[in-house]
Amino acid sequence: MSANFNQPRGPIMPDAIDTYWAAFEAHNSGLIEAAAYLAAFHDMHDFVPTNPRDFVRKFVAAYDMGGVPTEDRREQLLEQARGLLAEAVGEEGQSLRAAYLTAQRFEQFARGVSDRYREHIMAPVLQAHKDGFVDGKAAEVAEEGWEPHTSLHFDAIEALITTPAPDLAAVAEKIDLGRAEGAFTNGNRADQMMLCLSDDVRRIAGMPYARAKGAEAAPAAWEGAVAEWQAAFEQYHSWQGPDDVPQQFCDAETAAWRKMLDTPAPDHAALKFKLDRLLKVEACVDSTNAWDAREVRQTLADVARLLGGEQ
Repeated sequence: MSANFNQPRGPIMPDAIDTYWAAFEAHNSGLIEAAAYLAAFHDMHDFVPTNPRDFVRKFVAAYDMGGVPTEDRREQLLEQARGLLAEAVGEEGQSLRAAYLTAQRFEQFARGVSDRYREHIMAPVLQAHKDGFVDGKAAEVAEEGWEPHTSLHFDAIEALITTPAPDLAAVAEKIDLGRAEGAFTNGNRADQMMLCLSDDVRRIAGMPYARAKGAEAAPAAWEGAVAEWQAAFEQYHSWQGPDDVPQQFCDAETAAWRKMLDTPAPDHAALKFKLDRLLKVEACVDSTNAWDAREVRQTLADVARLLGGEQ
């Protein structure tokens, strides 16, 4: 397994998530048969996370490479998320450090997913193209396939930087990470991250600050995005004209849906609202709304930030 993806776990034995990633890489390298990989795949889905860190690990594994779990697995994942959310809401005195460590771990996992795709999927194809074994289209597809992974990693970086730092050392870590990854050159998102860093320093120094938890200013934006989506959803589904639903109604509902998902969840209730709708099984197609990696990246960032104990 990639050293970037799974940090050393000391004497703790590898769990089903670790075993799944090892089997994934071994199968892709032709070292094990499909049956052995599938056994590890099912064990990963049977794994029951008992803490936010392991839920993030399972979520990433389940949806990696555009994967879509089966209906029963999706419902299981949803129930596990609900259980952990209930525990997080019910616990008092959760430390900033717990939230920060969860966001930090998520960034490491997302980095590993991106690195693994680049090293084990994209790089071999590009080399094969250079050597004349595959055409340019294959190389182009391989490079395009990397984009969702780099985007997921950037979202994880943003989630970490906007999670309150427990001390000045963590502030320095966040600044170093942001500079190394070019995170502070991305317009409004960069401004938000810089604001959170400023708040970190002010909070630790005992000075007044604007955003105590990195997401306290978000409720109004979240409520506005939800209201916009609900209005567009009602407009689309209440159409009773003689012809098909107008395309502009469809486009408006899609745009509002994505805007809502891209808006950071300010609290556990908002995260549950997202998960309920992302993982709801649509009976007519036996699928969920969580099939598009672009639409779950912010929710993954929400999970990392909120399930770490930030109240």
